[in-house]
Amino acid sequence: DRVVKHVFQWGPYEAADYGREMNWEWDPRGDIEWVAAVYRFYWAGPLAQKCLYVSDLSFLVGTSGYGPGVNRDRSILGGPIRFYRGGGKDHAKGIGSHSAEPMDDSLMVLALNKQFKRLRGAVGVDQAANGRGSVRFRAGDGKRQLFDSKDMTYFSDPVVLDVDVSDCILLMLSTEDSGDGRQNDIANWADLQLELK
Repeated sequence: DRVVKHVFQWGPYEAADYGREMNWEWDPRGDIEWVAAVYRFYWAGPLAQKCLYVSDLSFLVGTSGYGPGVNRDRSILGGPIRFYRGGGKDHAKGIGSHSAEPMDDSLMVLALNKQFKRLRGAVGVDQAANGRGSVRFRAGDGKRQLFDSKDMTYFSDPVVLDVDVSDCILLMLSTEDSGDGRQNDIANWADLQLELK
């Protein structure tokens, strides 16, 4: 049990018992208390769930084409993730984005490192676009295209994606303009999740 022990000068704190193995005799000024943080490393057990929501993961890149970046679990305008043709249902999980040209102005990149099997979710224009907006969603791994929604408008049904990502080291998700300008291209990746191997 060779554990690295670090002592932090912090405080003041109430007295606490940190164990007989800690040496409290050395105190350079005599006017502080020492707090010990003992770091221990364990093997992690298997995750209870087999699917992870993308909005809960870290991005290597997370640009949106509108504002400072993508929104997690909200549309890019800050409202609920909702499609006009989706029956008015709010999606509690997902990514809010906006189209952009060039692609890297509205791009999410995640490191998968071949740890996942499937990418699932639905894409479309947010209800807040109010009859306007046209976008195109793509997914790839940097070498090949894995998904292409084709051009979608406000009135399009959400497109379901179920993509094999088992060989992906990186996952790249882009939201592009359909060629008629970026105005009102409020784009949603709803219920986007990755299934672990």
